[in-house]
Amino acid sequence: MMQLGQRPQAGKIAYESKASEHREALKGLALDDGIPDSKKINEYIKTKRNQIWGDVKPFFMVAQQRKCGFCEVKLTESTGDVEHYRPKNAVWTVRNPGSEREELVNVRGRTYSKDFESGYWWLTYSWDNYLVSCPTCNQKWKSAVFPIAQARSGPPVVGDESSETPLLLDPFGTESPSNHLAFDALGQIESYQNSVIGMNTIETCGLDRESLRSDRQEKAARAYWLLKRLPTSDTESKTQEILQDIREMGRIEYAHSGMVRSIFEQSTGMSWSQLEAAGPSV
Repeated sequence: MMQLGQRPQAGKIAYESKASEHREALKGLALDDGIPDSKKINEYIKTKRNQIWGDVKPFFMVAQQRKCGFCEVKLTESTGDVEHYRPKNAVWTVRNPGSEREELVNVRGRTYSKDFESGYWWLTYSWDNYLVSCPTCNQKWKSAVFPIAQARSGPPVVGDESSETPLLLDPFGTESPSNHLAFDALGQIESYQNSVIGMNTIETCGLDRESLRSDRQEKAARAYWLLKRLPTSDTESKTQEILQDIREMGRIEYAHSGMVRSIFEQSTGMSWSQLEAAGPSV
């Protein structure tokens, strides 16, 4: 996963103008006592003409370098989903993590506790709740899962997003993935130093599935090979050549470049920004 900074600003004003009427419509769907009517809200959200969040896809595709915000595989216009970071219709927890079927991307044995059939409905049309993900991460693994540090006593209510502590990494968030996710030379992923956020992110999005490990393996092996050569380099030119190779592998537009950056930072104790400052990528 890559930390991408702030969500894109291009397209936001135009979208907010269109989204405002839908936000007001959702607020109006309340019972007589003022409590939101979850059934009516979910019916509104599931109505095709109200699903306008697809309009943001081009802007987030550019901001994310056409990569899944969770697993970093490359996307096409037809494969990327506009994902709600905090789920809009329901909130589930993982009962059994399941696994990926051999030679397939289908999931077997994954089950959920469908705790609340009402989600963060008021964020359905929030620009700051969007990212683009691959259908596998979004539909087959994450679904309506959203782990938080606090115990839930009921469905989410307006304002919870300001007080709760998410245990799912957000590529546009303030938490650096390199503080929570670690990779070995085979491309296998685990939580870094037993990070609870790392463990929950892996489980929620299925980041330890075999197809991803296999896809990451070649790049992970080369990153570790380069880092192993670094202490034995006997000339400044060789050292700079190795560092340039690492910078090239970690270019933001490349698949799994966030993994390369985590491997570098955890192996050297240097930040990626320090590496970039040491010399330009070509």
